[in-house]
Amino acid sequence: MQLTTCRAARVIFAPALFLLASLLTPSSAHAQPEAPPDTVRAWYDTLEVTRPRYARATVGERLALAAFTALALPVAMTVGATTILPPMVNLLVEDGRESLGITAGTGVGFGGDSAREIYYPDFRVQLDVGYYFGRERALIVHAAVAKDIWIASIHPQDLMAVGAAVGAGIASDAHTYSPFVEATAGFVNPLGIRFVPLFPMHNYGLRGRLGYNPASGTTWYEVSLGMTSTFGS
Repeated sequence: MQLTTCRAARVIFAPALFLLASLLTPSSAHAQPEAPPDTVRAWYDTLEVTRPRYARATVGERLALAAFTALALPVAMTVGATTILPPMVNLLVEDGRESLGITAGTGVGFGGDSAREIYYPDFRVQLDVGYYFGRERALIVHAAVAKDIWIASIHPQDLMAVGAAVGAGIASDAHTYSPFVEATAGFVNPLGIRFVPLFPMHNYGLRGRLGYNPASGTTWYEVSLGMTSTFGS
């Protein structure tokens, strides 16, 4: 009788014990095994990824960049200033006296086929300021209107040509005003070129001026060598 009761108890409680054991033991389907440490994806260092290349440069690279900037910046500024206000060396002869001078000037061009990407203007209004060594009034300002004469291209894309110009203007040292005529011969690059040193238009060559001083009743002349710049209107 006692044996029968034990067997009945096992039959009754066995399913309950199995169910309880299954609830307390985690299922293999729901288990989350830990990944090995070497397979865990590392976090990105956002500062390292996004900061500029210069911030990650070595000391040697930074010194090289600083040296290059120190050399290139003055050169770039000089080339830019020379392109906008190119110099000319002048020899002025008046009243039998010779004065060596340096001028810098620029101007504005008018006319020409401006519908083209590069073109030559028909007329230029030029303004330059010169300093003449040994002259009592060293500063002289010249204003002139010049007519450009295109002669022949010396570049397959017309980026440089042989040209000439004739014009007239007035010169002043703030004491006297002298009318003059001028002529230029040499080379010229057109308007529309978008890179230095061929921007803007430049006239390179020899220029001669012949003027009259009404205050003294004498003539003067000037011979110049260099270049002038011209911007489009």
